[in-house]
Amino acid sequence: MNKKVFWLLKKSVRFCFPYIIVNILILIAINSLSIFLNILNKKSGLLGISGVSNDCRLVEGAAAEGNERADLAMKMFVRRVKGYVGNYLAQLNGADALVFTAGIGENDPTVRADICEGLTNLG
Repeated sequence: MNKKVFWLLKKSVRFCFPYIIVNILILIAINSLSIFLNILNKKSGLLGISGVSNDCRLVEGAAAEGNERADLAMKMFVRRVKGYVGNYLAQLNGADALVFTAGIGENDPTVRADICEGLTNLG
C-alpha cells in the first residue's frame, strides 16, 4: 500500500465508526437491531467485562474476592469516569467541588477515592 493511501485510511478511520458497528452486526449474525441495542445497553460495560453483573457493588465484591475480570471492570470504570472528570475540570479551569450522586456517589467511598486519586492538582 502506498503512503498516500495509508494516510487517507488513517485519517478516515475516525469517520467510519457507524460502519464498524454494521460489520459487527454481520460478523456475529445479529439480524435484529433491538437485540444489538440490548447487548450494547444491558450486557456491555461492567457486566460484559466482569461477567458478574452490571451492579457495581457485586462487581466490586467479586474483585475483592480475586475475580480478575471484575477487577479489570472496576479499573476500567474508574479510569473512564476519571477521564470525564479530568476533561471537565480542564475545560472549566478547575472546580470548587466535585459532587458524586446516586448509588456509587452516596454509598461507595472506595470508588469515589479511586476516581479522585490524581485529580487534586486540577482544582
